[in-house]
Amino acid sequence: MTRSSRGYSLVELMVAVLIGLVLLAGVMQVFITSKQGYQVQASASRSQESSRFAMEYMTRYIALADLWSGVKSSSVSVVTSPTSFGNSSGAASCGGSWAINPQDGIHGYAGGTSVANPPSSCFSGTYVAQSDVLAIRYADPENYCSTANFSGGSSSSGSSGSAACGSAFPFWVRTQIGMRSEVVNSPTSSSITGDAADGVLNYPFQMAVFYISTVDNGEGPTPTLSVLLSGPSGVTVQPLADGVEMLKFQYGIDTNNDQSVDQYVDAGSVGNWSQVLSVRVSMVVRGDTLDNFTDTQSYQLTPSFCYGPASSSCTAKYNYQVGAEKFQRRMVVREIQLRNRTRG
Repeated sequence: MTRSSRGYSLVELMVAVLIGLVLLAGVMQVFITSKQGYQVQASASRSQESSRFAMEYMTRYIALADLWSGVKSSSVSVVTSPTSFGNSSGAASCGGSWAINPQDGIHGYAGGTSVANPPSSCFSGTYVAQSDVLAIRYADPENYCSTANFSGGSSSSGSSGSAACGSAFPFWVRTQIGMRSEVVNSPTSSSITGDAADGVLNYPFQMAVFYISTVDNGEGPTPTLSVLLSGPSGVTVQPLADGVEMLKFQYGIDTNNDQSVDQYVDAGSVGNWSQVLSVRVSMVVRGDTLDNFTDTQSYQLTPSFCYGPASSSCTAKYNYQVGAEKFQRRMVVREIQLRNRTRG
């Protein structure tokens, strides 16, 4: 006997579809959660990399502070000081006497609603209120130029033996080892004569100013560690690390001239910058992906300065944009020695 066959009823099909949708929704939820977790983890890794890069970069420059080719800063004179030290974009300039100042190998500026000194006209981007600023000056040991190649021709890398390396930078430190140095803008303006055989060396005068500004990196204004560097066309601004929200410096000073740090103080409490032997750098770095939690932590960058959410009593708050409390953050602290002041 032949048994008659029949298809599924409409109710059975609807139940099967419903079960499939429930299973699909579960799979999608797992996928979305996994993707969000991956993005947050990747964001945390990028913030860690940004903080490491920012610290390593600043460490390199701070370690070079007040390096004048074996001569103390008190023995370095400025032959020609420009009225301004122009921004290569032509949109801004730094005061010449402020920029070309070898007696100020390191100088910090406490953050506030704005920073007037160093001149804010040097900067590009919007200064992040309450963040500190640090200026470093030194003779660049990586770009030695012999007197024979100090003039004529076009700009070059500045390395020894290159034609016309003197035109690669606007100002040079011309040093007579163990005696004196001069900052000049041409070899003919120097009163120091001779070449390496006579103990006379030429190095570019360099300035680096670290600060935080908001920079649009394609995802809207982002707090970014930036550096103002002197170069062939004046000064240029380079963004270094995205997500650096707050930056504070403290300075280890030697008050009794025994070549050791007696105390750490803020920039406003440094009476004599030649007493500074080390710098304590503290910064808060955020990720670039919103998480599903709310950051309520207050970050104590210095004994008198904290950085926290809008509900905190901290001096500075991270409520500068909608959803800012959803970013993961990390605080990094490092002490950097000024090796040119602590060597015997």
